[in-house]
Formats: sequence, C-alpha cells, structure tokens
Amino acid sequence: MLKAFRKNTKVIVWTVVVSFALWGAYSVGTQFQKEGRVAGEVFGEEVNFQDFDRFYRANQIFSFTGKPIEDPEILKQQTWQSIIYWRAASRKKLKIADDAVRSEIKRLLAAEGIANVTPQLYQRWLTATVRETPQQFEKQIRELLQIQKLIHEIHDRPVDLPTQEEALRQFLLESQKLLAEVAQFDTFEQATNFYLKAKLPQNWANEVKNHPSLKVTSTGMISLRDLIREWQVSEEDAFKLSKNPKNTVTNAIPTGTLYSVFYLTDKQEVTKKEFTEELKDKYLKQLENERKNHRFFQWNLELYQKANLKDYLPRAETANPAT
Repeated sequence: MLKAFRKNTKVIVWTVVVSFALWGAYSVGTQFQKEGRVAGEVFGEEVNFQDFDRFYRANQIFSFTGKPIEDPEILKQQTWQSIIYWRAASRKKLKIADDAVRSEIKRLLAAEGIANVTPQLYQRWLTATVRETPQQFEKQIRELLQIQKLIHEIHDRPVDLPTQEEALRQFLLESQKLLAEVAQFDTFEQATNFYLKAKLPQNWANEVKNHPSLKVTSTGMISLRDLIREWQVSEEDAFKLSKNPKNTVTNAIPTGTLYSVFYLTDKQEVTKKEFTEELKDKYLKQLENERKNHRFFQWNLELYQKANLKDYLPRAETANPAT
C-alpha cells in the first residue's frame, strides 16, 4: 500500500501522540493473537480482536486534543466509538484515495517538525515512534479518514437557515448582561411571600437577615445566555429580567426545580443599532452551526442505538509502566 509514498524522498511526516504506558492494556497482549476470537458485536456483526486492537492502537497514537488518553477505560470506549463510525462509513462505501492518505501523513508529520524525510527515515520513525509497519500505519490513517469523511458528510448537510430575527435575538442574549442577587426557595408560595416583603429595594437586606437559612447568591455580571444556562431561567423570563430598571426586585421566577426572587443591581444594555452587518453574519453562521451540531448529536444517538454494541471485553485496567 502506498508504495509510491514510501519511495518518495521528499515526504514530510505528522504530529502523533503515543502513550506507551498504556500499551499492553489490550494491545500487544496475547489475548489478541488468536485469530477468530470475538471482542464484541456492532450492527449485529462480530468484531474480532484484530480489528479492535487496530483501532485501540490508533486511538493511542492519534489525538484530537494533542494529549494522549490516560484512562484505559475511556480509551476502550473511544475505540468502540471509532469502530461503530468505521462500520457505518464502510456500509456507506465511503472511499479514501491514496493521495488523501499521503496528504494526511504529510500534514501530521510536518506538525512534528520533520521534513525532507527519506524512505529509511520514515521507516525508522515508524519503528521508534508508533512501532508499526508502513502498511499498518497507513491502514489506520485511511480508516480514520473514512470516519472523518462520514462525520463531515453528516454534519455538513444543509439545515433550515436561521432568520435575521433569530440572529438578532441571539445577539441580544449574548450581549445584554445583568448583575443580581438571587434568593431561592423550594416553592412558589415561599418565593412570593418573600417578594411581597422585599419588593422595595430598601427592604431587601432586612428581609434577607430575617431569613438566616435563606440561600442568597450573586449572579456576577452575566449575559442572558449564561443566565439561562447556569440558572435555568427560561429565555422569556431572561428578557423580562433585563427590561427591568436597576434596583428592581422581581416576583418569583422558576429556576430549574426552585423558585427565585431576583434583586437586579446593575445591567449592561445593547440596542438594535449595534447589530451590525458583520454581527448579523456572525450570528447567522453561529445558529446554522448550532443546528448542524444538534442534528449530528441526534444522528449519533440513533447510530449508537442501531449499532447495539455488545462488549465482551473485561473492564480495562491501567498497565503498569514498570512491567
């Protein structure tokens, strides 16, 4: 495979992350040496030890984060994920050309700072760094590119485009900020009773003192978007909060499983005039990507359900580096 690449004297090699301490947890062990042994099943089809071992090693060698996966159980789960993606890509008959494999090798090795690689240097690098033959290494790259192609194909499919009104709303959610003290209660009735006594700002401090067990927390200066995420406030209530003037105490608002009274002490407002064409394009693209990510997440869940993974392997244990 890729004989032309291995004979090319002007090849560049890529960035690879290897965690040698983990080698041996599943890979390189005698348990994978018996042909025909089954590691598990995906899509109703057996996965032999050789295939599992190949993807396990690939996940040891290549990293999306630039750091090796230190937890062997997470590495094992990542391996099964790769196998599921690879089987799905194979079912769709996604092909990777040799030129694409060469380009990826050049990209990865260039990131390692290795240039002007001879066939002999390439072979020595493989032996010393990843402990694999060129054929094994290139097969792993081809399979990872298949997975990448599948993910891009699913993620990049067109979605319903957001409107300018939705983009403006996103801009306001991220740009408008407020600062408030928040008193939280188990029931709406408790929160309302507190509000009726503390609704005048000058009464807030006294009412807080009168409830020594009351949990009162500051939001910090926070965007409406983060207020929704961190305090579980609805989008509608977040906008209502932001429209209040400073030094306003609000009535009870649902915040997750609790009810909260907000004492708005400061805020930073923005206007529609600040929503420039550049910002409009930014938020239109951001919303489009969010919709693509949401759809990909749903596709991924459905894929895992269809795969019906059956893992016959024992729980992974960290290999002892000293052995």
